[in-house]
Amino acid sequence: MTMTRRRMALLLLLLAAAARFPTLAWRSLDGDEGATLYFISFSYRELFAHLADLTIERHPLLYYIPLKAWTALAGDSDLALRLPSALAGMLTVALVYQAGRRLGEPAAFLAATLAALNPLVVYQHQDARNYALPLFCSALAVWALWEAIERPGARAGWRL
Repeated sequence: MTMTRRRMALLLLLLAAAARFPTLAWRSLDGDEGATLYFISFSYRELFAHLADLTIERHPLLYYIPLKAWTALAGDSDLALRLPSALAGMLTVALVYQAGRRLGEPAAFLAATLAALNPLVVYQHQDARNYALPLFCSALAVWALWEAIERPGARAGWRL
């Protein structure tokens, strides 16, 4: 990675951090985020029981299992509950930039800038819910696909 690319990547991460972190704890948890507190109050046994019960409302319980472990370390303050989403947002910006490089540096910078500063994306990355994870997983899938396509022999196990 050249120095210019490193500087651009660092600039994008700083932009994403500046958009997400300073206001993480400015507002109190809203009703939707209260569901997060509700689910992490369950024991691990209860969480796994809910995973097996397909009749309950569709909640991404696999999100709450690591979040429960995180809150055991960091507490359950507004900031602690929102921090994993903000960190996932930072990783999303980095992945968007890396995946976009396949289309050229200008495209990568534009896509990552949009991911870093889009108000709706920033808001979702400041929420104590699982909303940051689908975008992160999508960016990870695009990046992994590009990696698999471009690496020699990466498709050897693929059968179409």
